[in-house]
Amino acid sequence: MTSWFILGGLALGVLVAAVVVWLWLRQRALRKAIVEKEKVNAQLEHRIETTKANLLVSETARRQLEVASAITHERERMMRDIHDGIGSSLVAALAAAERQGKPNSTAVNALKNALVDLRIAVDSLEPVEGDVATLLASLRYRLEPEVRKSNITFDWRVEEVPELKWLDAPNALHVLRIFQEALGNILGHAEASIITVACRTDLQKGRPGIIIDLIDNGKGFDPSIPGRGHGRKNMQGRAEAIGAKLAVESALGKGSRTSLWLPLIKAN
Repeated sequence: MTSWFILGGLALGVLVAAVVVWLWLRQRALRKAIVEKEKVNAQLEHRIETTKANLLVSETARRQLEVASAITHERERMMRDIHDGIGSSLVAALAAAERQGKPNSTAVNALKNALVDLRIAVDSLEPVEGDVATLLASLRYRLEPEVRKSNITFDWRVEEVPELKWLDAPNALHVLRIFQEALGNILGHAEASIITVACRTDLQKGRPGIIIDLIDNGKGFDPSIPGRGHGRKNMQGRAEAIGAKLAVESALGKGSRTSLWLPLIKAN
């Protein structure tokens, strides 16, 4: 009887131990499963956040492309309308005036100047991607025929310079108009034989930028004497509008220099 009691107690002890071990193993497996599940959840959450971020970037890029495409189409439409509308009218009026046998009359010259103004405005609509050299080249292309007629030679010293990210169409037009005015003054009054166009990087009070010089070897003028028109005042106003710095230097018998400094990064 005692032996059976002892055996029963041992069996019960073994059974209890087995149950305890099974519960421990079960709890350990459960904890491991929970940890694995948390890892999987974390990975899924990371993937979801990454996917959302990628989708946001893709959507932003898509919208930017749509805006860029819309701007390009509108620019092309404006250029086409200007060319086919005002441009054609000016060309027709110029041809009619020249057929009257007065190629150098005031009306003909006015029409020619108006046509150049219009073409420069259209050129400013072309995307230059902040490339100042390309912008200056377009101005040279438009004005060189008139420069050659005046027996003036271009001395081109345009270096490779950084792009100006802020140089969009409106700002580009300001730059073109400043140098169009300066070139017009040289052609009309300087009696020069050489026009030097230089472009290089330059620091102004520690700020990086680009400086463009327009230099002639003409008769010069006294800067202290106010001009008869509003040319210099308009040039200064355009320079201030784009955060640039304009300087006009001259002396009698020593030609003139028009310098425009453009910041690499515009101040807000």
